[in-house]
Amino acid sequence: MAMNQCGTAWIPNSYFNTQEFYNQSFFWRWTWVTIWFRLVISRYCAMWMITEGAAILNGLGYNGKDRNGEDRWDGVRDIHVWKWETGSDFTSCIQSFNCGTNNWVRNHIMRRLRWLNSKPAAHIITLGYLAIWHGYHLGYFLLFGLEFGCMLAQEQLYLLIEQMPCLAEFFARPQVRPFTWLFGRLTVLYSMSFGFLTFGLVKTRYWIGPIKSLYFIGYIFYFIIWPLFCQLLLNILPMKPKSAKPRSVL
Repeated sequence: MAMNQCGTAWIPNSYFNTQEFYNQSFFWRWTWVTIWFRLVISRYCAMWMITEGAAILNGLGYNGKDRNGEDRWDGVRDIHVWKWETGSDFTSCIQSFNCGTNNWVRNHIMRRLRWLNSKPAAHIITLGYLAIWHGYHLGYFLLFGLEFGCMLAQEQLYLLIEQMPCLAEFFARPQVRPFTWLFGRLTVLYSMSFGFLTFGLVKTRYWIGPIKSLYFIGYIFYFIIWPLFCQLLLNILPMKPKSAKPRSVL
């Protein structure tokens, strides 16, 4: 909480509509947005940790016993701090942040949309519900729309690696893992900070300038560049042969 109060005084929301911000290079504009995002989001982490601590002291956090028979006190947990701070893909961040809301939405909204027989459609409707839950500002819908694009790109990337023997073998090497973690962590931080601009600044007149100064990079990459690049790789790189289904012998 102290980091949030000091940090937002250091980098106020109004900073992103100043000439000083616009005069910086693209890299530093995006980096300052990322630092600001981390400072602002820390208030949510602090709030949930304080609430969880109070709930545990009052017994409200009791959640039965684990496999080893030990008491569980995570009944009202909304953030997994270590996973949130070290996660290197979008799935880890979603699973560790605002857990109560995410679990509720998954159980009561997304699972009720199975009749659509389309995971992307169910995902879009669920994210649309979350956007309306927060309010009707355009920025909320843009944030959750970008979240869908990020998750879809991640699934496509993992599938691409799985289907390409050369890539799968390369990324399986232990010496490569620190670099993949660092790349993934930076990708997650910079992507989330770009998306959070429309959420944290709320009003269109406040976030449209900073978004323009970043050249709409998040939307262009996840909805245009990556889909085209992924399709290109699928067409030119050797893929893992599909296993033939065994024929039944009559």
